[in-house]
Amino acid sequence: MPIDKLILLTDHVENQIYKLVKSNGYPKGKYRRFLDLEKTDLELPVLLYCGGVFTGVNKIEFKGVSKLGSRRAFQCVDLICGGQDDVIIHRIDAAIDLVNVDVWQVAQSCRVKNAQSSKFYRSRHGMSSYPRVSYEHTVLIYEWVKRHLSKGDLLANSHFIKNEDVTRMEVQLCGRGIPIPEFMSIHDYGSYDFLENVSFVKLVPIRKNLRPRDRLAAERLQTIVQELGVQNAAKKFSPAQWAYLRNKFFNTHSENVLPDVKSLMQKSVCDWLENRIRFPRFSRP
Repeated sequence: MPIDKLILLTDHVENQIYKLVKSNGYPKGKYRRFLDLEKTDLELPVLLYCGGVFTGVNKIEFKGVSKLGSRRAFQCVDLICGGQDDVIIHRIDAAIDLVNVDVWQVAQSCRVKNAQSSKFYRSRHGMSSYPRVSYEHTVLIYEWVKRHLSKGDLLANSHFIKNEDVTRMEVQLCGRGIPIPEFMSIHDYGSYDFLENVSFVKLVPIRKNLRPRDRLAAERLQTIVQELGVQNAAKKFSPAQWAYLRNKFFNTHSENVLPDVKSLMQKSVCDWLENRIRFPRFSRP
């Protein structure tokens, strides 16, 4: 799963398109007119919002962007805006699907440096872990199959997927968190590290020759990590204390914990940018 969401902002919409939205659309949210262009004669996989109430800006939200590829996205923008020069990326999400990798194995070992807020949920949709939460930058880990089965998704209900563990790791960038805002430069995301400051660590087995004090500390730390995950466990200690515990009790070499998630994510993004759409879009370790 490559680019999973793409929302653009633009000051200009071609006159023909604007007239179509004005005559057939309706107010929605903070926009004066909204229209699903896929349900028009244009058949573009785009939700178009025109005339922001406060700024007058127009919003382009792609439908099923992971299945489109960059070429089709550029075609849609050219038709709607007459070019790409003034089009800005407002939100871009990148995701990777890990097959036969338990969601808690990923969530428990994931650590995001300098994250101020994190969350964790269990529901009928499965488990969802947010090692980092903010408007500009969110990291999300969840059970792909359970979430989509609860929504009646036909792909998730297919036999070869239904019986597998599929863990999705997703990075959501928005607003000021966008590192490359110009849509015409979107191919630069091929070399951008979506998982910068993200690492995967694992507790090393408790050694038999530890002193009683260190053994008690290791056992307690192991319990906290098993219950809360590494990200939330780190919040219980000062930075200096956590640095000591990390160096003493954790294996920080990600290749010994999980598949090379960073490389898989970058390859997935590059595939989308180069119009290679894979099905099913799962990356196996």
